[in-house]
Amino acid sequence: MRVSSTEGATIQLLGLDPAVLRHVGRWSAVTGGAGDPVDLGRRLSTTGAAAVPDGTALPAGRRLVVATTGDRVRVAVTAVVRADDGRETGVPLLVSAPGEPPALSADLGAAVGAAPGPATWKDATGRPVPLHLVALTVRQPTDEASRTQHALGERNVDLTVPAGRFGLGAVSVDGAPAAAPWRDWTGTGLEVAADAGSAALAYRITTGSVALTARAAGPGAADQPVAVAVDPGTAAAARGGLVTVVLERRSVLARVVAVLPRFPTAPDGRFAVLDVTALGRLVDLDQPGASSPTELWLALGAAEPAVVGERASASAAGRVLAAAPFDRLAVREQTVVARTLSTDPVAVGARGLLAAGALLTLLVAAAALVLLVAAEAADDAAQAYAWEADGVAPATLRGALWWRAVAVVLPAVPAGVLVGVVLSRATSRLVAVTATAVTPQPPLVPGTGLGWGLAAAAGGVVVALALAGAVALGALREPLPVRDAGVLR
Repeated sequence: MRVSSTEGATIQLLGLDPAVLRHVGRWSAVTGGAGDPVDLGRRLSTTGAAAVPDGTALPAGRRLVVATTGDRVRVAVTAVVRADDGRETGVPLLVSAPGEPPALSADLGAAVGAAPGPATWKDATGRPVPLHLVALTVRQPTDEASRTQHALGERNVDLTVPAGRFGLGAVSVDGAPAAAPWRDWTGTGLEVAADAGSAALAYRITTGSVALTARAAGPGAADQPVAVAVDPGTAAAARGGLVTVVLERRSVLARVVAVLPRFPTAPDGRFAVLDVTALGRLVDLDQPGASSPTELWLALGAAEPAVVGERASASAAGRVLAAAPFDRLAVREQTVVARTLSTDPVAVGARGLLAAGALLTLLVAAAALVLLVAAEAADDAAQAYAWEADGVAPATLRGALWWRAVAVVLPAVPAGVLVGVVLSRATSRLVAVTATAVTPQPPLVPGTGLGWGLAAAAGGVVVALALAGAVALGALREPLPVRDAGVLR
């Protein structure tokens, strides 16, 4: 959802379950932020003292009845019902027929859209999920709204604004009453009785609908800023760690708890991440039921088979995603995206070129070290003849040749590794596009870590020193010292 900040910039508001942050792979590379994602999740969470009110707890059952008093209800009313597991939907309430007790009612088990109603929702063990009534929306009936739009289109502005008043009484499900159903409910024109057993609504619908919510309190209120993680630009606009964002003409106070250079699914770079429960409460204040997730992140585990193309394979999770209603979702799997990028011809060629270059560098370094020992043996032949003639053992002279190679390696290898690390980091930052000719988001990072680089360098050094030792061991093996042509007579 895109909203405006106090500085006038448009930012993307991302609501998520803070627990999913720990599943973000390579946290520092993906987000560019330091710290522990688990700790950030705790700071963003709205549990505990900052918890969002649940709303009116509904008894188990199917038939929801909201008793009404006063004038007959002449507007369309929708009840927003939320389950404890986070599912939320709007259920249209029907006005009772003439002669029946005045009430608004709905079958919670009937289909809502293309899916069964909330009374059919089950948890992982197959038991019904507890439900809460969190909001009501009041709007013009569809036929009246259509006539109003036609009248406006014909420039007939002599229209009567829909207005009226009716009472809201007991709330029950299958005859079982809900305790104090209107406690903590707020909304324009809503007056709640002292015992919270009833309320009266005086409505005047000028645009859209009138929203009544049971979750007016909670994170985002004037005295309770909502915790957010934001981009550096939004953080710079904060004053005393607080920033105000405008959500549907409503100002929301937010407290910056972390600054992240980037975040997944926010390619534009301006964002605010907060607990999805808190975001749902804020949306309920003006547009109840409009906070349904548009993207799901699933941690399937390493044991799950891969996805074939863009559709899951015959794994258990794949079969669930391939069945209704999930078959309408666009499915992407991280391993598939990674495999697509790694098997791209340009990526394969670049990887092969870099690997060949690294191997060639190691071979050249090893050859240079071997040639160094051989050249030292040839250049110092005269001196070695003199030392050997003076009684120095050949084994000592051969050891001296090898230790000269070690003396070269000790300062050169650390310096070479440091330069290699700097160059690899610089290369990953300077490459502007990927093999698919798009700017990478997040930016490219070295695929091989420092550990593998050090291991390769150590292996190359061992091999080079072993070859240098073999050359040194082969020197000075003649039965008698050989006079070098350069020795003075």
